[in-house]
Amino acid sequence: MDFTIQVIFTGLGVAVVREPKPGSADPGGVDLLLVDMSKEADVMKRHLPRLIFQLDDLLETAEDRYDNPHFAAVGSPQVEIDLSGEDCKLAYMVNGSSSAPANGANGTSIQGLLSSQEAVEWIPEVKSALGIADLVVPDGSLVAPYIARVRLPPGTLSSRRLLMHSDGELAGFTFGADPTPHPLAEQLIWTREGVSGVEVGGFKVLKPFSLDAELRDQRREPAVVQLAVSNLPAGALPKRFGMPSHFPMYGMCSKAGTMPNDVLPLRADGVTPSGACPPLRMSISI
Repeated sequence: MDFTIQVIFTGLGVAVVREPKPGSADPGGVDLLLVDMSKEADVMKRHLPRLIFQLDDLLETAEDRYDNPHFAAVGSPQVEIDLSGEDCKLAYMVNGSSSAPANGANGTSIQGLLSSQEAVEWIPEVKSALGIADLVVPDGSLVAPYIARVRLPPGTLSSRRLLMHSDGELAGFTFGADPTPHPLAEQLIWTREGVSGVEVGGFKVLKPFSLDAELRDQRREPAVVQLAVSNLPAGALPKRFGMPSHFPMYGMCSKAGTMPNDVLPLRADGVTPSGACPPLRMSISI
């Protein structure tokens, strides 16, 4: 059966959209780069690169054992994989072909107008928002300052979970000297509809594994398989409202060590959730 695959990306990282040039044989896609903060002693600065999915979506042909699964509130055990040092890849099947571009077209599409609550514009852009014009982008193998990379084929990008104030008002943020307020979303969502199978592989030790929506279909649940790629702090505070404070850490992703623009809220009161680390995005031509 066909289903929808989604990857939910949040935390200290950058989604690099690889846009193919006209006539390019490379269909493009999206690389999720997770920044290395593993040497930080402070648990609120040390971030944990993780890949998480529901055990129910895993095909029984998988050969590896997954230790310490978490029983989530959704009612299904979740598998959590440490991505430290990993350079892995997701591929999907459409009509028997691997990672076939949507509707026969190349590239990754951007979903949403500025008026949409799910527009990808609510994920800050590396250069225009943070002022980093020389971001380190791995070409071949994984390089510093990144601890992991997850490579995705063509799909559709959107965002989710806009940051709100405690009174329910939409939070606005300014970037550097630009006084224009911008919303911020906590999560970037990569989506591909109409796939018949998904495989995740390229790990150093872990064998490739496959996912599908067969059990979801039996339970009459929506045929949407989700994976989370996160790079969130190792510690969590018992607060519902707080400001994102991780943006200065993106300075290590600049080749020249350029400090990012200040990201400042229009109001001083808290924003929910307190552990939010919105990722960044950028596009390159390949």
